[in-house]
Amino acid sequence: MAKISVGTLTVFNHEVHDWIIYKDRLEQWFLANDVELEEKTGNKRRAILLSSLAEQTYRLLRDLALPKEVGTLTYTSVIALLDSHFQPKKCGFAERSKFHGATQSSGESLAEWAARVRGLATHCAFGEAVFEDAIRDRFVLGLAPGPERDKLFTLEMEELTLSKALAMAEGVRCAREGSRQTAPGAAPPDPLHVFKMAAAPRTAAARAPGSTQAARDGGGGSAGPVTCSACGYEGHQLPICKFTRYKCKKCGVKGHLRRVCPGKNLVRQHFVECSASCNEDDEL
Repeated sequence: MAKISVGTLTVFNHEVHDWIIYKDRLEQWFLANDVELEEKTGNKRRAILLSSLAEQTYRLLRDLALPKEVGTLTYTSVIALLDSHFQPKKCGFAERSKFHGATQSSGESLAEWAARVRGLATHCAFGEAVFEDAIRDRFVLGLAPGPERDKLFTLEMEELTLSKALAMAEGVRCAREGSRQTAPGAAPPDPLHVFKMAAAPRTAAARAPGSTQAARDGGGGSAGPVTCSACGYEGHQLPICKFTRYKCKKCGVKGHLRRVCPGKNLVRQHFVECSASCNEDDEL
């Protein structure tokens, strides 16, 4: 009876997959399935690895092994060839420059940013003594401007680790998002209403130079709608109009707007917002 393997061993294609990740997974698969590493050749492991390579990757390995044949190499030799090809020598200063210049990207979560900081420190050779402080500092200093970064800047550095900084930043983020939500049972904000108000045509008496204030206010027995002489709109009279406090930009007289100044044609139709103040360019 054939032995059932544990886990799934996928095909490795160097154009798509990362060799370091695949090699780690391959070692775990060998361990889970009791594939022992023979002291001299490791023929079984080599055969499993070669059979798991995509065609273009196998061709690359064959070229790397020349003038030797791939089938004559040990498992350790095959791994060494692939390591040397897919892991070029790293420049320590270049890796540190990349590490210290990294910042949180737009749309990158706090957890993703913390994980990327750890990955960038892989080849920086910080050493165990300064590793945790280095990744903590880069996480905090590289955060996007906002309440999370401001909060971390107020904390003491001595007892702050990367994990604590991440937890603190996540707490600030959750609180900020929760405050944006409407409390349960609270009434939604009133919608913005825009009313249409039409100005009635002024009578000949009101347009006359010698017209009285009562005639301009729609009095004097006029049967039409009452029109305010301060703003030109219908539906209210002069004593209750708020624009009686405004000074006309045309004649300089306080008590009406420029649009209803004597001698100026009245605009026929206007749209005003019920909750906004006048935008007539007159002064209060």
